[in-house]
Amino acid sequence: MDLFIEEPKQAEKIPAFLNKRIFQRFFKIAEVANLTNEERVMYNASLKAKMDYEGSIAFAEENAFEKGEHKKALEIARNLKNMGIPLEVIAESTGLIIKEIEAL
Repeated sequence: MDLFIEEPKQAEKIPAFLNKRIFQRFFKIAEVANLTNEERVMYNASLKAKMDYEGSIAFAEENAFEKGEHKKALEIARNLKNMGIPLEVIAESTGLIIKEIEAL
């Protein structure tokens, strides 16, 4: 199920010689310009919802990546600590704080 309102569809088929990216963009702008006020409000709300959704997904991906990197750093720090490497060196190498390393 699509959560977003579909973009306006072209009323008529476009001839093959006009079916290029630049013309597609032009026709899309023309279609949006011909919307009624109510349709334009709905279209803009749909675009905003889509941008918010995509922004949320991008933020979640970035956050998940950072958590994964932190877990890797903790694992490396644990291994270095078990090898007897000084905590200051481990902290400098992994970017972790000494309290985190001591807790391992």
